[in-house]
Amino acid sequence: MSVANVSSAVGALLRKLEVNPDLAVGHSAGAAILVRMCRDGLLKPRNGIVSLNGALLPFEGFPKRLFLPLAKVLSEFPLTANLFSWRASDVTAVERVIAGTGSQLDASGLDLYARLFRNPHHVATALNMMANWNLDTMVDDIARLEWPLHLVACGEDLAVPPDTAFRIQKQVPNIGVTYVRNLGHLGHEEKPGTISNIISARLEATSAARDTSGTARR
Repeated sequence: MSVANVSSAVGALLRKLEVNPDLAVGHSAGAAILVRMCRDGLLKPRNGIVSLNGALLPFEGFPKRLFLPLAKVLSEFPLTANLFSWRASDVTAVERVIAGTGSQLDASGLDLYARLFRNPHHVATALNMMANWNLDTMVDDIARLEWPLHLVACGEDLAVPPDTAFRIQKQVPNIGVTYVRNLGHLGHEEKPGTISNIISARLEATSAARDTSGTARR
């Protein structure tokens, strides 16, 4: 469940479906997958990538020393997923997890996450992914992208701080950033209209730039 292997699997799915999106949108870890797919030639979105609260930088310092080893240990014990799934029957526990992302979901949204959390296979796979996640080369991959990349950062995100987007922009200056106030890590679920408008605006902008110059630009 590494970035490279997940990217390869999604690329294989696109080939099977004979689909090549004009614009690719990825949330959190999904944004890293899209960048890696483009780097490996598995995806060629002529209008680029929109990253929604993208988890594009590796953990640093204490979180790196604690979180990654912990994820590896937990992923090796099958009972971990079963225990977490059992806890998901407690609505308050699910609410705490979602609150930890900085987002506020309605009852319907919380119920959908509870369904996921009650699935031991889903939980085990998520732990496996976290245990094998490596983003050490991601900034270099972003700098080499052929396609436009735009970062959407939500101000109340507690999972991927909005500062992440601006740190990446500082290292790769031709990347655009849209800052959205009062939404958390799951901003696209809190205010789907707001986020879809941003995506539509990026599609229009990159299409217009390509039509004008013949080459999509950031």
